[in-house]
Amino acid sequence: PVPHLEKLMGGLGPETRIITVQDGHPANLSWIGSALGRRLFPLGVTSFGQSGDLPDLYQTHGIDAEAIMDAVAAACVDTARGTPMAV
Repeated sequence: PVPHLEKLMGGLGPETRIITVQDGHPANLSWIGSALGRRLFPLGVTSFGQSGDLPDLYQTHGIDAEAIMDAVAAACVDTARGTPMAV
């Protein structure tokens, strides 16, 4: 049987970069890049204990819309430079 991750993302080209975003530690999803053999740009929370509303906290931790767009830009530059997957 084909693994579920391959079913979801198996059609992506080998040069495709992946951006993960979660309200948790970015390393929690880092395995996806290894499993698919693709460069990964993980976004997440690396310090805990702050309080506030979600938009402010997401901005503080770099998982808001602006941070996601910055990661997309970094992935595009990475692709344009032809950075090897094993970096």
